[in-house]
Amino acid sequence: MIDAFVPKIVLTLNNDSRKGNMTDHLSIDEACDLVFSKRLRDLLQNIAVDNIQYFDPDIVDPKTNNIYTDYKIANVVGLVDCVDKNESDLKYFNSVKDAVVNAGITGCVFYKVEEYH
Repeated sequence: MIDAFVPKIVLTLNNDSRKGNMTDHLSIDEACDLVFSKRLRDLLQNIAVDNIQYFDPDIVDPKTNNIYTDYKIANVVGLVDCVDKNESDLKYFNSVKDAVVNAGITGCVFYKVEEYH
C-alpha cells in the first residue's frame, strides 16, 4: 500500500444525530462513507475481514463540543464478484452478519443483494 498524505477529516453531527447513544456504525449526513466504532473494527478484524482501509476523522458534536476520535471512516477495497458460484465449492460468510448481531453491534442494517439500491 502506498502511504500518502490524507488531510484531516472533520465530520459534524447534525441535530437529529444525538437523540440517543452513539452507535457502532454511524450515518453522518456529510459522510457518504461507512463510519465504524473501535468495537466494530475489532470484531471485523477478529473474524478475518481484512479488505477494509481506515481513515481517521474527528467527529464533532456541536451541542456539546465533544470531539469523538474513536471512530474511523471505512473504505472496503478489493471487492469483486468474479466467482462462478455454480462451479465452485464456496462457504458464504453469513458469519459476518451473525458475528455483528451476536456481539450486539449497533447501527448496522443488512440487505440481501437484490434488495439493496
